[in-house]
Amino acid sequence: MDEKDKTILRYLQKNGRASIQEIARATGIPITTVYNRLRLLESRGIIQGFTVLLDKHKLGKNLTAIILASVDYKELKVAHQNQEDIAQRISKLSGVTEVAIIAGQRDIMIKVELESVEQLNDFVTRQLRNLTGIGSTETLVVLKEVCQKPTKV
Repeated sequence: MDEKDKTILRYLQKNGRASIQEIARATGIPITTVYNRLRLLESRGIIQGFTVLLDKHKLGKNLTAIILASVDYKELKVAHQNQEDIAQRISKLSGVTEVAIIAGQRDIMIKVELESVEQLNDFVTRQLRNLTGIGSTETLVVLKEVCQKPTKV
């Protein structure tokens, strides 16, 4: 990846709906070069897709929480599963926006966006804690999100 690729990607991050012609005009890179580089960036998996950013508050998702979970490895072993299996199951639960396997005192980090404290209670006590392999959990309610940054080029 060279500077032209980075310039194209930076422009796309600002305006994901930009046409190839618009990217070429704004960056000073010829249209055919922009087209070919975008196709190459997609085929190499650097561009994995295009998405729409939504205002979660306007969708009623007014509560964000980070949940740190410990894995019960004995229970997972009996179930012939591993940490990644349980992380995949968690990722399919309603309200989950991120799941990461982490190092430290806890094993999995889960970010949820929900409508209310009642939904959070239901998520933690009825859904998450009832999954095979979940040991203990610690729930952190986000008071204010100061910064959400996409991956920079």
